[in-house]
Amino acid sequence: MHADAHFVVGHAHTAGGKPCQDYALAGDLPGGAFAIVSDGCSSGGRTDVGARIISLAAADALRENWNGDEWPPTAVALRQQAVLAGAGALLGCDASDLLATSLFAIANETERLVQIWGDGVVAWHSGTSLIMARFDWDNNTPYYPAYSLNGNRDFIAAHGGDINAPRLTCETWEWTPGRGPALLGRDRFKLGAGIRGAFWPLEPFYQMTTLAVFSDGVTQIDGVDWKVAVAELMDFKTRAGDFVKRRLSRVVRDSHARGRGPIDDIAMAAIDLTS
Repeated sequence: MHADAHFVVGHAHTAGGKPCQDYALAGDLPGGAFAIVSDGCSSGGRTDVGARIISLAAADALRENWNGDEWPPTAVALRQQAVLAGAGALLGCDASDLLATSLFAIANETERLVQIWGDGVVAWHSGTSLIMARFDWDNNTPYYPAYSLNGNRDFIAAHGGDINAPRLTCETWEWTPGRGPALLGRDRFKLGAGIRGAFWPLEPFYQMTTLAVFSDGVTQIDGVDWKVAVAELMDFKTRAGDFVKRRLSRVVRDSHARGRGPIDDIAMAAIDLTS
């Protein structure tokens, strides 16, 4: 398997003199690979730092706990909590600097799973179709792993205080060549389920060729429907080398020719399951 990742700054951040607050990375695991993206909160502090801390902590936990047979969601959460707490003390980061989402995909020869703490998009090729799932929190208030440092109390209060209230929406679409998108389903998840960010198994694994995760910036390209954007980004001409970097760079260039391009930052990471 081969994985690659890339991220680009959006128009709103360029115009406002802000750094790119998204981050992405990918790499190998014994018998498999991982792909990670993180989106720093635009209204937070130095969340470009937070996005990197979150992603690097996840990657380290996956490398240390992966043995080809067991999936380590708890290890990732614990490592992120420890690193976030340490960063606050060692780097002078306050809570607002650490607000960033965490999405990652891991795969081996028999399983493909994703973990979602926050919002964003997951997409994969299945046979001749492209499946894409978009995750959105009510009131544009996504979950960030940094909330766990105070037991998620502030986050739960911001969503009304009821852990069983539905607050996270997932829309799943199928994109078929020549026909475009068709809605497969729309699901609502309880606040507690979104906080837990349980692993999500993807089936049927044997038909998959590419699995990717995106920050929610992919849904904010000027003049482009998000499903069209994802379909274009998943239309790889080749999966060799820096295949995500090439594809994301090309789509961004084309979008600038049609308008302002990405409004928000975009992070993308993908695993080629055929190599």
